Amino acid sequence: MKAVIHQFLTCYKFEAQASHQSMADLPASRVQPSRPFLTTGVDYAGPLSLRLETTRSKTITEGYVAIFVL
Repeated sequence: MKAVIHQFLTCYKFEAQASHQSMADLPASRVQPSRPFLTTGVDYAGPLSLRLETTRSKTITEGYVAIFVL
């Protein structure tokens, strides 16, 4: 029976089991009440090549990204 179900794509997809994703527990600093901006995170990325002005511009400069997470 298993070989027959495996041959037909519709039956094979119907029998497939969905996967369950598990999340890790949040850190205590994210769960417990505290003053604003007591715990923050910073992430930097770069240098990135940026083309300024129009799409035909040949001026390329470097840029950086900073992400602040509360």
